[in-house]
Amino acid sequence: MLSVVKVEIKKLMSSMVLWMIPAGAILPAIISVLVLLNIEGVYWKGYIHTSMDTFNPLAFLIFACFVSFIWAREYEEGMMEITLLYPYPKYVLLYAKIILMFIIIAIIVILWAVSTYIAGRIYLGEVMNTGDLKELIKMLPVIIVTQFLLVTITFFITMVFKNILVGAILGVISVVLCYLFQASPAIQYIPICLPMVLSHNLYGFNQVILDSYAVSFGILSATFTVMLIACVIYLRKKWELH
Repeated sequence: MLSVVKVEIKKLMSSMVLWMIPAGAILPAIISVLVLLNIEGVYWKGYIHTSMDTFNPLAFLIFACFVSFIWAREYEEGMMEITLLYPYPKYVLLYAKIILMFIIIAIIVILWAVSTYIAGRIYLGEVMNTGDLKELIKMLPVIIVTQFLLVTITFFITMVFKNILVGAILGVISVVLCYLFQASPAIQYIPICLPMVLSHNLYGFNQVILDSYAVSFGILSATFTVMLIACVIYLRKKWELH
């Protein structure tokens, strides 16, 4: 498995999609500064909250594009037929790509936190206090895990349609749903909106309705598991080559 993951990392490093890593990390911080530019009395926690609520919907768009790219290109570049000649079960390739996505998500989330701090330091003109910094750091594992639990959705849909554009379409749908249902109780039951809902509430804000953390984390875990099983079943058949 480790060798397959290393191959996936090398393939990614030689691709043109790497520009999405800095874009996904930096743009939410810049957008947040622009949104708050003419608002008086903005403080660090409020600014970080705005950046976090901006980042989560856009992050799913970025991660979905990554997923569809690293899977669909295997078909578009004729790599899947070559891959199947090697003595690896097809789902091992899937697991390697899922591990790769965890690495990508962790890197982008950490870079987002760094860019948020830098942009906030320039915008607010003051150093973040230790308490706010600790709260931000505590939120990073939550964002990483909740975003990661959504990757199998995009993997499965990309397997079915075998098109790189699938990720972009799913990402746009996610952004629309997040902002469309932001004031509705229904948002806490929409899996692709839950990273925003959970981080929003865990960070101490309650404008986005959340009745139960356990239910929301359960929905995300179930979504990851069900979609992963669906991916493995799909790969065990011959459908993915048609």
